[in-house]
Amino acid sequence: MKWPLLIPALLLAGCVTTTQMESGNVIDPARVDEITPTTTTEADALFWFGKPDERITLGPGSEQWRWERRESRTRTYKLLFANPTRTTSAEHALEIWFDDGIVKRYRFSGTRLKR
Repeated sequence: MKWPLLIPALLLAGCVTTTQMESGNVIDPARVDEITPTTTTEADALFWFGKPDERITLGPGSEQWRWERRESRTRTYKLLFANPTRTTSAEHALEIWFDDGIVKRYRFSGTRLKR
């Protein structure tokens, strides 16, 4: 009979819900690779990454711009006797220093989706 297999299947039956949260502009690593100090302009950065989350004036004609991106996904498995969850997250940050509207240097850091 198949009853012995049906009972464990019913006990484990359930559904999965996924919640996704995102904040900040997408920072495309391919575009980050295109940044060239002494060549890339503020206009290029605005076009590629959107409005920065933070702009700091460092002195006459000198600024630092910063973009941040955060993502998280949570999956909840609703089972008969338990509700285990699994969360993955990623964070990226891009900082660019400008002198007179031209990139002086930049720094890109981030993590991939992880548990």
